[in-house]
Amino acid sequence: MPKKWTISPGEIFADLPRVVFLGSEMVIVEGHKGILAYSPEVIKISRLKEKIILKGKNLEIFLITPDELQITGQIERVCFERG
Repeated sequence: MPKKWTISPGEIFADLPRVVFLGSEMVIVEGHKGILAYSPEVIKISRLKEKIILKGKNLEIFLITPDELQITGQIERVCFERG
């Protein structure tokens, strides 16, 4: 009888950022490692092996905790950079 493998979604997606969009006016990023750059037009967020770059207008950090970051403003573009 073949072995059964049990893998939870948490194991598969453990290293992926969780990014939640609430319209184009708020982004919630879970699992961040800090802010690399901040201006009203660009916010660069550090992750394990990548950066998340938000571009827009009137961007503000609404909430920051060790696990979660909430950004408000007019979000126009989101980019992911590896390395």
